[in-house]
Amino acid sequence: METQLELYRTTLEYLVVQAMRYRFIVAPNPTVGACLLYNDTIVAEGYHSHFGGKHAEIVCLENACEKGIPIEQCTLVVTLEPCIHYGKTPPCVEAILASGVRRIVIGATDPHLTASGGISFLQEHNVEVILLENARTKYCLQDFTMWNHYQLPHIIVKLATTMDGYIATREYHSQWITHHTTREYMHSVRALLGKAHGAIMVGAHTLRCDNPKLYAVHDTAISHPRPIIVSKTLGGLDTSFLVMHRGTECIVITCREAVKNPLFKKIQNMGVSFVIAGEESIDLKEALHILYSQYQIWYVFCEGGSMLAHSLISLPIPIELWHCVAPLLFADSHAIPMLSGGSPRTVDEAYSFQLQTVHTLHNDIIAIYTK
Repeated sequence: METQLELYRTTLEYLVVQAMRYRFIVAPNPTVGACLLYNDTIVAEGYHSHFGGKHAEIVCLENACEKGIPIEQCTLVVTLEPCIHYGKTPPCVEAILASGVRRIVIGATDPHLTASGGISFLQEHNVEVILLENARTKYCLQDFTMWNHYQLPHIIVKLATTMDGYIATREYHSQWITHHTTREYMHSVRALLGKAHGAIMVGAHTLRCDNPKLYAVHDTAISHPRPIIVSKTLGGLDTSFLVMHRGTECIVITCREAVKNPLFKKIQNMGVSFVIAGEESIDLKEALHILYSQYQIWYVFCEGGSMLAHSLISLPIPIELWHCVAPLLFADSHAIPMLSGGSPRTVDEAYSFQLQTVHTLHNDIIAIYTK
């Protein structure tokens, strides 16, 4: 039996990798993959490939029917508990019952209260259910869980560093640490985020040093993620590219004390929207809740600032970290570290992460972690 369970775990891992190709395309729906095993071999597959489209289980079952596969003799493997409600599509549990499948392996329970309950329904109708939740299947659902459980945007912190963990020299020079292939890939991610109600967040120091445009330059649909600036003092914002040229798209996160600053009204008059969170300092979690509930921001992609990155990582919520490591060494203790602001006294106080994926682009390494 353990050998069989190991096959199911390996199959779920495969489905997670394949399904994650659609993660930003299906938002705010969950990323889901499904397949049928016949004699321990994958004979049909299906993925939820676009928002409002057929669910992965349905695509998989239709694929099997087209091939003439004896579905009633197969095991259905799916990364997420099949839905039980009528939404944009009928309940998947009914299609599963009608197909004749008698065993289903599920990678994660559904965090959505309306859609959950599929496991109990299938068991009540004499379908054997094997639940194999793990870190990988939960990673596939992390953004969906953030929206439904926390009512917050899913946060991705991206850090591009040297091998010794620096994001810039002591003179704040950082262009460019990673190879252009990696930067082009990140622009393609920006383009996907722009279509998935996503935003790019930078801190005020990064804004003053780099004066970024935060466009998705390779996006032919001209669907750019919304720029977000986190600033307590508002210094330099009024002369930045983002405020001067993308003011109506811009959101500035600040605290109530900043409202007294003459720059506040000036920047507001330039078309910028403000999120006020906290009294004398910024309450990031409150700000994120406002971004989700009032601005319908589903993803926040943090691209600038070691202190801002630390502030996000230190929040008591799930975080995704993309660490891009270039084959460079600064060997300078005065260079700018990837994170700053923490003060652990022991190793046990360090932030703990789970490695999800690793891949290379040119000579750069991109490791994705979750907390």
